[in-house]
Amino acid sequence: MAAHLETWSKEEIRAVIRFLNAKSLNPTEIHKELQSVYGEPVISRTQVYHWCNLFEAGHFDLTDREGRGGLITATSEDNEKRVDELIRQDRREAIRRKRSGQLTNGVILQHDNATPHTARVTQGWLEKYGWEILPHPSHSPDLAPSDYHLFGPLKRELAEESALMTMKSLLTMCGNGYKTLTEVSSERVSIPWCGFGRSVLTDLVVT
Repeated sequence: MAAHLETWSKEEIRAVIRFLNAKSLNPTEIHKELQSVYGEPVISRTQVYHWCNLFEAGHFDLTDREGRGGLITATSEDNEKRVDELIRQDRREAIRRKRSGQLTNGVILQHDNATPHTARVTQGWLEKYGWEILPHPSHSPDLAPSDYHLFGPLKRELAEESALMTMKSLLTMCGNGYKTLTEVSSERVSIPWCGFGRSVLTDLVVT
């Protein structure tokens, strides 16, 4: 049995793959031929399939393509050591830069309203330590004021009516309900919303 070739380059192996592929050998057969000449660790069968596909697609460049984008020079062992030394010298300074103002202002907790977080025991501990609880924002960023102060209360009033209503009676009831809401919640519903609210109610009932 002939000795395996011990010195070779990637480009040489790829050229052989292209040659054997042109002779209509399939990737498995090409892989066996390469192993018989260069030894088993020469190239994986997956890579042989990869290069056969490239050649059949019309790509004949045997060199490796350069990576996209610029070279990353900021991340290096020297820079990592320097940053690590700076952090270890003054951890308080590192925390101050990342969490500005949080060293002296106490704890501000924002949770996701999960049951363990809103449980009575948890709330008791939060009050005991005096932690400020930041209310969780609404899930929908596009909610309008009418979603909070208009449609909810109106739906609750309409839900109490069990009898079937005509369009006219429905419009009258919605109008009266809206008038009551604007009088009671005048501080929360601004004046420009009054005309808008009436037009919305009219459109909802008519359509």
